Amino acid sequence: RHENLQILEKMKHLVLFIERNLEEKDIIRLSFFSQPDGPLMGNGSFKSSTLIPGIKEGFYLGPPAKDKLPKIDEDKGKNSSLSSKKTVSERLEEEVRDAKIKVLGGIKQESDEDVLEWNKLAALLKLEYPKYTLLLAKILEGLVSRSNIKDKFHHNEEIINAANEVIDSIDREELAKILALKIDQDDEEAEKTKKKMESTRDQLAEALYQKGLALAEIESLKEVDNSPASAATEGAEPDEQSKDDVIHPDLFDENFKELKKWVDVKCTKYGILLVKHERRSQRLGIALKVLTDIIQNDTEPAKKKLYELKLSLLEEVGWTHLATYERQWMIVRFPPSLPLF
Repeated sequence: RHENLQILEKMKHLVLFIERNLEEKDIIRLSFFSQPDGPLMGNGSFKSSTLIPGIKEGFYLGPPAKDKLPKIDEDKGKNSSLSSKKTVSERLEEEVRDAKIKVLGGIKQESDEDVLEWNKLAALLKLEYPKYTLLLAKILEGLVSRSNIKDKFHHNEEIINAANEVIDSIDREELAKILALKIDQDDEEAEKTKKKMESTRDQLAEALYQKGLALAEIESLKEVDNSPASAATEGAEPDEQSKDDVIHPDLFDENFKELKKWVDVKCTKYGILLVKHERRSQRLGIALKVLTDIIQNDTEPAKKKLYELKLSLLEEVGWTHLATYERQWMIVRFPPSLPLF
C-alpha cells in the first residue's frame, strides 16, 4: 500500500524474489554430478560454480535414495496389511510382553530387597516366555550390571547359566545361513529380516563374551582357593584338582572359539576376553600388547580395571621397573580424592 499511485504503477512490473526455507518433510534431496556416469558410479560430485551470463554448464542428477522417498498412500496400505496379519490379541500380547521386559530392565538392584524383587519377576517372565531371546538377554544384562557382590563364585555361575540360556534360545545354524546371504536392497522384507538377525548375533556374541569373563573369573577364584597359603590353612593339598576340573573339558577355550566365529575378538568391545585367553595360554607379551592397544585406541578414557590388569601382567612378566612406573601413574590417573580448587 502506498498513497502515491504513480509509485505503485512503476513497481507493477518489478520481479519479486522470495526465499523460503523448506522443512525436511517437504523436500527430496538429490545428488548432482559433473560426469554422465556419476549417478551410477557415485564419483565426480558437482561443485558449485559461478557462471558468466551466456555461458552454459551441464550437470547430471542422480536418483534419490529409496529411504528418502516420501511414503505414499499405497505404501501405507501395504504396511497396514502386513501388520493386520496379526490379530488384535496377538498384538496386545506382544505389547504386554515388551512392557513387562521394560519394567524388569528398569528395576535398580541397589538393595537386597530390589534384587529379590528382580529375581522374582525374572523367574516369572522366564516361565511365561521361556525361549524369548530378548528377555533372556535382558536378564543376563541385569545380572552383569549388579554391584556389591558378596558371593562372587555364585554370582559368576548365575551369569554362566543366564548366558547359556541366551545361547540355547538361538538357532545358530539358521542365523549363520541368513547372515551369509547377500540381501537385495530393494527387498524390504529381506532387509528387515537381516537386521533382526544381526541384532540376534549381537545378543549371542554378548552372551558368549559375558560367559567367557565369568569362566575366567571363576578360574581365578579357584586358583586363589588352591594357593599354598589357603591350602595350608584348610589342610588340603595345593595341587589337588577337583573332579569337575578333570571331567569337564576346557570350557573357556571352547567358548572363546565359538565367539571367534561371530565377531572380531580383537576389537575393543571383546578385547578383554582375548587378553585373558592369551594370558591363560602363557603368551603374556601378546596379552600385554592387546591390552595396550585397547587402552590407546579406546575413544573414552580407559577404566581403572584395565590399568590394574596391565599392572598385573607387567608383574607376571617380571618387568618390575615398568610395574613400579605404572603404579606411580595410577595415583595420577585415579587420585583417591580431588583438590577443592
